[in-house]
Amino acid sequence: MKHRISMLWPDGLKKAVTFSYDDGVMQDLRLTALFRRYGLKATFNLNSGFFGQIDSSLQRGREIDHSHVPEEDVACVYAGFECAVHTAHHPWLTQLSAVNAAEEILSDRAAIEAVIKQPVRGMAYPFGAVNAQVKDVVRACGIVYARGTGVTGDTSLPEDAYDWSCSCHHSALEPLIEPFLSDDRRLALLSVWGHSYEFDITETWDEFEEQLSRLGGKDDVWYATNLEIFDYIEAYGRLRWTAAGDVAENPTATDLFIECDGETVCIPAGERIEL
Repeated sequence: MKHRISMLWPDGLKKAVTFSYDDGVMQDLRLTALFRRYGLKATFNLNSGFFGQIDSSLQRGREIDHSHVPEEDVACVYAGFECAVHTAHHPWLTQLSAVNAAEEILSDRAAIEAVIKQPVRGMAYPFGAVNAQVKDVVRACGIVYARGTGVTGDTSLPEDAYDWSCSCHHSALEPLIEPFLSDDRRLALLSVWGHSYEFDITETWDEFEEQLSRLGGKDDVWYATNLEIFDYIEAYGRLRWTAAGDVAENPTATDLFIECDGETVCIPAGERIEL
């Protein structure tokens, strides 16, 4: 290659943050309010078969509310965030036939789309359970990425769109914040997952809000949903290059950014540039 080239996030940024929360429980109302307060983005993976269900579980000797957001409130509660599939009834997909797994995924997708009036393209696996058959079914159902429960412990980009490992569960977020915010040398993605009801169990709402206050409001950080992260990486992968690496063509509808020999360069949507 004629130049040293690497990907940058939108607007030439090197850092991005995304959150992902499962089950669609009532504690999401408090969580979405916090994300809005600090200008953060998140993906919420919903079980449509449980919309409006009143439930609780015994955790550490206390009854913890595990009730689900009613169907009629979903569009309002999650406005501005990504809604994604978590299956209709939260089964172990690895224990289902391909037909039954597809039914759980497609019925959930259709129910969420009917409420939010837009395509649903992302997913999180219930219990993080995934195998080769499940991945095939997910692809066939029109899902473009699926998050697991595995974690990397760092801020690397996902290697497998159909088994997306996050940086950490929110309980392990603290040690990653300062290194992430202070390091401008490499492309970084801080991705966090969890369940909002867990903050009731651990009584750590205030601690988490303080962490969000430090992560939010940074001019050098891109705040995005899981799907926005996926779409940008996918668009970047569609760049067309000359063999010498001196001309780049962007066939997508997204402005893409690169670092070329230490300089930030924009490759506008639908255009070709010479480096």
